[in-house]
Amino acid sequence: MKAWKGFTPQPDGTLKCLEKVYREGETYIEPRAELCSTGMHACTDPLDVLTYYPPTTSAYHEVEVDEDAVHGGGDSKVSSKRLAVGVKVGVVGLVKAQFAVVFERAEKSGRTGDGSAAATTGDGSAAATTGYRSAAATTGDYSAASVEGKHSIAAALGAEAQARGADGCWLVLAEWDGAELLAVHTAQVGHKKHGIRIRPGVFYTVRDGRVVAA
Repeated sequence: MKAWKGFTPQPDGTLKCLEKVYREGETYIEPRAELCSTGMHACTDPLDVLTYYPPTTSAYHEVEVDEDAVHGGGDSKVSSKRLAVGVKVGVVGLVKAQFAVVFERAEKSGRTGDGSAAATTGDGSAAATTGYRSAAATTGDYSAASVEGKHSIAAALGAEAQARGADGCWLVLAEWDGAELLAVHTAQVGHKKHGIRIRPGVFYTVRDGRVVAA
């Protein structure tokens, strides 16, 4: 089963999680798996990884875990007796993977509520969802993305674009210099980012490298 995992990169190129050392392309086995206790942990929703490993100090990889990996936490975190470390992905890679997961879930459910997704591409456009674990994305300049359901994602990837969400949701904001993408910033509603607390229902954007209220 595909999942995603955060690591602390080491100077010798290895990857560390707690006291265990990993290497890309290798598979690891442990005798038992119990959530938050034993086994190797990963998340089946890519952006849930950001809860455990912050972007500033972490490396993110696709991984493979057992189909019977242990679930049961408040998010998509699982514990597995087997973990194969795949390719490295950045924060942008996590965002793209999250949208792929959400779109696949929405297609299977055939609903517009939980697991739904909305996307727009035009300048000044808007996308919004209200369902649990849903996603809204805009790529146009001066556009807006809004989510209201728990564990959802609002991604505003254009210049001067804005995003807002309910408590606990993730905001993904792009920073541009003309036609050049400088960085992608992530912030969780209810937590601090760049010295300010991200508030529910408030639109945020990026200015001078910092996430600020729009």
